[in-house]
Amino acid sequence: MIIAHIALACGLGIVSVQAVPGQQFNPTQRAVWQTVESRWRAWQTGNLEKMLTLYHQRFHAWNRATGRLDSHDSMLARWRAALRSETILDVKLEPIALEVYGDFAAVFYVSRETVKTIPSASTGPPSNGASAEANVVTIRWTDYLIREGDRWLFVSYGGTPCSQSEPADSLCRTPTTK
Repeated sequence: MIIAHIALACGLGIVSVQAVPGQQFNPTQRAVWQTVESRWRAWQTGNLEKMLTLYHQRFHAWNRATGRLDSHDSMLARWRAALRSETILDVKLEPIALEVYGDFAAVFYVSRETVKTIPSASTGPPSNGASAEANVVTIRWTDYLIREGDRWLFVSYGGTPCSQSEPADSLCRTPTTK
């Protein structure tokens, strides 16, 4: 079944965070995916308070930088620090599989964020006078959500950055690099 979802997702190509054209989700899957998109829209616009409303109070996820398990309350400071160091120009999401098990959902997708580093006041602008170049950061995500009432809330997630050495048939490769 997951192979069928992967094949369907590859055929659909990259989708914008604002829309999922052509994706065949049932109403429950659509509600879950809309929550994922809402989180990414909030991230792109820097609306961190909106992001936190999408997280369950008992949310936990591993922090790759510290090796610690982050809770709901530790997320805001981490996100603020990230947004002080970069501007998010664009986000594209590619759903791979979305499974719903009653009031629990697991979402597998690839994100492609176009980001531009913000030069810090201490280091100043790049030495050649040009602004920082935009880069695309590609990550494989697994999000876990639970339904409370009529809302889906994140209880955890995990992301694995894609590398430049991915095989040609990797879902991390953009259509132009396959």
